[in-house]
Amino acid sequence: MSSSLSLSLSTESQEQLPFQKRVLVPIGTGSEEIETTCITDTLTRFGAHVVVATVMPDKELITTMSRGIKIVCDTTIEEAAKEEWDLIALPGGMPGAQHLKDSSILIDLLHRQQQQQQGKGGKTLSLLSRSNKSLNMDHQTISDTEQAQRRQDGLMIREYNDKQQQQQQGFYYGAVCASPAVVLSPNNLLTKDGGSTCYPAPVFRNEMVDPVDDLVVVQDNLVTSQGPGTSLLFAIQLGEMLYGKEKADEIAKAMLENEAN
Repeated sequence: MSSSLSLSLSTESQEQLPFQKRVLVPIGTGSEEIETTCITDTLTRFGAHVVVATVMPDKELITTMSRGIKIVCDTTIEEAAKEEWDLIALPGGMPGAQHLKDSSILIDLLHRQQQQQQGKGGKTLSLLSRSNKSLNMDHQTISDTEQAQRRQDGLMIREYNDKQQQQQQGFYYGAVCASPAVVLSPNNLLTKDGGSTCYPAPVFRNEMVDPVDDLVVVQDNLVTSQGPGTSLLFAIQLGEMLYGKEKADEIAKAMLENEAN
């Protein structure tokens, strides 16, 4: 006899505050629950108004996730498409990612996010990895002292330009695990030059142009990450894009993120 846990993850039942950041998390049958809850929980801590939407054709709000946990969605993707979102964040998991790919409404929403950012400047590329031995900025080697300042429990961060400018522009989107390869890549939602990341398995990496091994990658208004184990870093990075580094550092400290690394 199998048992399941039913969760409602969003802030939809709470009154939305003026100017509160709005985050859409689309899911389908078989979406990854760790990634989903990391996104929803963490961004709620930042203060975002998080809405979980089902992409399933039957519009059933109770969604069975990849490991059997049932999540209660707030709305359908059809209703979500009537609104604008500061961020759309896709969990991975299979066949959940395939269901996201099959939702033409979601793909249209993601293209809207992508196009809203084009021509606004403030481009940023951040790569987070525990494995990097050296960092480069604008092709110049960062000093050992600066590397040490940028290292937190083995986490290496490479940044280009000023993210504060980008934070004010909004219209972000992100994907973790299978979703960069399954949802974004075939719909031209990754950068043309590659450099995004996904779950490190050939079946996914082969679908992408020059994927990298970094845990989290930021390219303009797009954020990609690798899987369940990197989803907290992914969510904190998304929060930083929306609310700034000072707030992200505060949330990471409160969640003991550094101790976990």
